[in-house]
Amino acid sequence: MSNFNQSPAQSIISSSSRFLAGYVLVSLGVLLAAGGGSWDITNHLLNKPETFFAFPHAVLYSGAGAVVTGSVILFRTSRHTGKIIRPIKLIVAGTIMLVVAGPIDFAWHSAYGLDGLLSPPHFVLVSSMIVSSAGALAGMVYHGSMAFREPRRPLIIVGMLPMWLAASGMVDMFSLPFSHTGHFNFDPPPVLAVAVATLTFPFLMSLVGTSSSTLAGRRFGMVSAVGGAFIATNMLTSIVPNNAL
Repeated sequence: MSNFNQSPAQSIISSSSRFLAGYVLVSLGVLLAAGGGSWDITNHLLNKPETFFAFPHAVLYSGAGAVVTGSVILFRTSRHTGKIIRPIKLIVAGTIMLVVAGPIDFAWHSAYGLDGLLSPPHFVLVSSMIVSSAGALAGMVYHGSMAFREPRRPLIIVGMLPMWLAASGMVDMFSLPFSHTGHFNFDPPPVLAVAVATLTFPFLMSLVGTSSSTLAGRRFGMVSAVGGAFIATNMLTSIVPNNAL
């Protein structure tokens, strides 16, 4: 059925569905990128030799490709509707940062070899994931309410999980002492690291739990579902790759 034969309500639902597809692709891409990043962190902690073409990096940048694809879908759909809302602007900004981070990371590895947990390309990369996932979650809430009257539970999980993982990765970079390499020492001061970890992780968990519950209409089990997905993802990317555990 063409857009000319659709009723206004059908047209809104149709465009909302396309938007939701783009948001989900962005969120899943960030999730894949965050999972690859967590795997990469595990390799750093184990002091495994790596290059830019290491397998965790391949997973990470496959996720980046999904983010770019989702962003293109969202941008083209927005152009068709004649309005680019703020969540999509956030996603586009995050995607640009993500695309820029790749060449920077490649150049950094080429120049200095193994890098630490905190480095300029890693900071740009994680920042881009936070911005993109925040935009995707906001967009899911906005267009999900149009298509379904309220965001569906799977959308909340898909939207919340990558943002939580990316934000946790940012906290890790500023609280763990694994950024001292032969060329640079980006390790945070111990007092600052303890303060960041002690204050930020509880706040982040409370924020995610409260937001998940609120978006789900205070329905039972939403916080447990998001938390369980977070734990499962960390197990797959941090514990399973570690042969010492």
